[in-house]
Amino acid sequence: MTTSPPVGNTAYETWVRTLRAWAEDQSTPLNHLPQLADDTFTPETYRAFFGYLNAALDAVSKRWVQGLDRAWSTSDTPFVLARELIQLRAVLARRVQLARHPALPPAIRDILEKDLVSSVQRYQRELEDNVRKSTATSRLDAKERESLLTVVRENSFLKVLDYGVAFDGSVPSTGPLPLTGGTADSPGGTSAGPPGSPPVQAKRWAHRVIRPQ
Repeated sequence: MTTSPPVGNTAYETWVRTLRAWAEDQSTPLNHLPQLADDTFTPETYRAFFGYLNAALDAVSKRWVQGLDRAWSTSDTPFVLARELIQLRAVLARRVQLARHPALPPAIRDILEKDLVSSVQRYQRELEDNVRKSTATSRLDAKERESLLTVVRENSFLKVLDYGVAFDGSVPSTGPLPLTGGTADSPGGTSAGPPGSPPVQAKRWAHRVIRPQ
């Protein structure tokens, strides 16, 4: 279920109201936004517009980091962590949704696309680095450390860059979730261990905050 689209008296007002609403409630639809061209607004107005645009994108990133903290602190096995990471892709996919919106001028979409790709690549790289550094000083043995790092790699957030997104406020599909061992991207793999295998207990690693900077 999505919320009603915010509408203003002008193109600028409609965009600003929508961005503000979308930053708080990402079920806010974007398919009503008016088409913008390079000369739709003055340079000064576009600078103000970018402020709202960046604030909305930052809200998505903040929500993703918060979700990542929760996933890491509450997942009691690598398998559960894998499911949480896959579901968190839907949060980052909102950035894809806004950055690639067809109503934005091509020049702005190009800027946002470069920032999107760079940011998601950095998130994944820093997440792997932080997992590696944190688990190296934990009580996990080498096999358990490699298992966690494999989960993070195989359930990479880079997958969101390949998502096809809608603009009606619906939640982007994250793909199938793993049902037993492995990951959605590598079904039946060993990252979560075979069914019935002893779990890696969350209390040994979940207290560590693993997040990109």
